[in-house]
Amino acid sequence: MPVRPLSQREWNSARALNRYQSELILSFSSATARKFLNGAPFFLIVLCVAVGVGCSGSGTSPGGSTSDANAPTRGARVHPFALVTSAPNGIYLGAQVNPSYPPGGGTFADQEAETEGLETDIGRPLALHMEYRSWSDLLKPSYNGNLMNDPEFAGDIAHGRVPVISLRCLDNINNANYDLYQIAQGDANSDLAKIRTALLTLKYPDGTPYPVMLRYFWEFNLNAADMGNENENGGCFVQPSHAGGESLPTQFINAWGVVHQQLLGNATPLPDITFVWNPNVQDSANLDPSPVGFDAYFPEGQVDWIGADELFGGSD
Repeated sequence: MPVRPLSQREWNSARALNRYQSELILSFSSATARKFLNGAPFFLIVLCVAVGVGCSGSGTSPGGSTSDANAPTRGARVHPFALVTSAPNGIYLGAQVNPSYPPGGGTFADQEAETEGLETDIGRPLALHMEYRSWSDLLKPSYNGNLMNDPEFAGDIAHGRVPVISLRCLDNINNANYDLYQIAQGDANSDLAKIRTALLTLKYPDGTPYPVMLRYFWEFNLNAADMGNENENGGCFVQPSHAGGESLPTQFINAWGVVHQQLLGNATPLPDITFVWNPNVQDSANLDPSPVGFDAYFPEGQVDWIGADELFGGSD
């Protein structure tokens, strides 16, 4: 099926998200968007937070985790973001379909089954699929180094979606819990090398690397505001007095640079990774103790896409 913007009918059918307690991703790949912040395209993530209430109207999440054999699929290589710089204009639909609301359950296999159910409801595959992962999630011993053993990533390739990996900020592999300052010092380089190797196991049938978008340490400005544990990303920033005097923006930018360099590197083959920089849209006038705007955290020359999170409750 050709990649194209949503029609009005399909846009209306996307209201099926109200059954799923989902994050809705709208990706704007327009010429105007590409002029924003050094030409990076832009996407918006809308998070529905009210338990039992979806993005529009009310509804409940269906039970069950059986894979939907009727979920639409898309031919290999027909992706809006396989090459970020030539992404076609339009608005593209993505989601993170989370069966764990109310909290208390939901495996990666459950999430894949729910995603396929949503695709069946709206009659088309998602262009983007949001997946939340810790560093150790990408290196589960049961995967034997092969991320095709992750049900969601395997489902993405089968159905032609681009994974948007929301990667937590701490390196928690072997309980190291390296913070931003330690990551910037190179303490996590060996773990990043393992993640890079794992990402290379995501491939097209012809063996070439499959495209992924990496949304590292999303909504970082929330954590900078109170040094708290928003998004389970606590402990990433450290007080400047414990980081060689480095400010919070400097800690973020330096760690980002190391993650970017270690995952892309100079060797071949390279993982097909594009990087997403994603603050919360509430600017840091009240979300950063510096105070500086979140643009102070922008890693120049190391961002392919810009995300913006907004959180809504209720039925609007």
